[in-house]
Amino acid sequence: VEADYVQVPLLEDAQENQPETEAEGWLFIAQLEKRMTEAAKAFEFERAAALRDRIAQLHQQFPSKPDDAQES
Repeated sequence: VEADYVQVPLLEDAQENQPETEAEGWLFIAQLEKRMTEAAKAFEFERAAALRDRIAQLHQQFPSKPDDAQES
């Protein structure tokens, strides 16, 4: 059976880890962005897209960086 999509599971911590504070949220976003870049460099485009979607969800939850995270 052919499908027009591929379901790519994320690492468990990317899917289930729910940051509680803005600082934790932005740290987690930074970690996922690094993984997304690594996945894209390795031509793992489905995984990179899944990470991008998770990052977008977190950006909605944490729309602005705390002051101390902006300076880093």
